Amino acid sequence: MAENQKTAPASASELSVEDKAFALWHSAQESWKKNQGLWMVVLVAVVCAAAAAGFHTWKKRDSLQAAHRLYGKAIAYSDNGKMDSATAILNKVLAGYSGPEAAKAALELGHTRYLASDWAGALAKYQRAKDDASGYPLLDAAARRGVAASLIELGRFAEAQKTLEGILSSYQKLTGDPAARSTEEEPQDVVPGLEQVMWQLILVLDKQGKAAEAAPLAEKLVRLYPGSQEVGQAKFWLAYQGKVSEVR
Repeated sequence: MAENQKTAPASASELSVEDKAFALWHSAQESWKKNQGLWMVVLVAVVCAAAAAGFHTWKKRDSLQAAHRLYGKAIAYSDNGKMDSATAILNKVLAGYSGPEAAKAALELGHTRYLASDWAGALAKYQRAKDDASGYPLLDAAARRGVAASLIELGRFAEAQKTLEGILSSYQKLTGDPAARSTEEEPQDVVPGLEQVMWQLILVLDKQGKAAEAAPLAEKLVRLYPGSQEVGQAKFWLAYQGKVSEVR
């Protein structure tokens, strides 16, 4: 009697070009979705403490405190699973206030729409967040990342490329200089998570048939952020392009 045998899954080398490309893209999208929620939580925690720094009049301070109280109430509802109530209050913050609290409210609403696969709705909220986040790097970077992610899902890759490049231009300061790094004199990025932004940009360029532009960016990612998950993905992408990273 013949034994039942399971067919072994195809190895990475046996995958088609289309399968490899899809695997890379799917990996990046899943990474974004997993990291986005955590990024939002970190941003909110950091910004809450310093939200009033730029306001010098009692009127503005009172307005900020009122918006802050509403935002906190919305988060409490959200944490207790009362999403309808949370959403209603967040929309109230957007309608009645501007500045960092409105930016945080818009980020929360954008994240909710993004997870619901409402890309256009998410884009609108992230753009509102960007408008209110001026002068707050963490909020601004988060809003722009949300804009880019929504544009990617909508297939608007050229616009996503421009947005991602803008984030790096504004906030990336690392040089990768070994001498400066060894003496802890290397400038640090203004906001965290830029290795994720670089990886998204590589894939957006690749999606537009611009692999030649993406390759130097992949090399730079490997040099600037050694040990990150994105470095492994970038090296795999370079190998897929027939290139070997010069950085070990």
